[in-house]
Amino acid sequence: MSIWLKTYPDVNKHPKDQGTLSPELTRAVRNLVNFPPPNSGDPKEKELAIKLASNFGKSSFKDFSTEVFDRANMADRNEVQIFPKKGEANLK
Repeated sequence: MSIWLKTYPDVNKHPKDQGTLSPELTRAVRNLVNFPPPNSGDPKEKELAIKLASNFGKSSFKDFSTEVFDRANMADRNEVQIFPKKGEANLK
């Protein structure tokens, strides 16, 4: 959402929007979709994530987010689940 708002600052956020991701999660998402970290000295037009968002119209956030998820290639990633041994943890 933060890249979208940087690209289209005049787009109103939904009243129930929880805001942007933490810097750690933003960095993780950027790594998943192979976006390099933004260079603070570069103008926003040179930033890859903003270039991608610019390809979509202001009302196309859903299309933009679909493209980002497609780039993450989630189906090809490993999923690891860790469960405690029975009786080791009291999970509620």
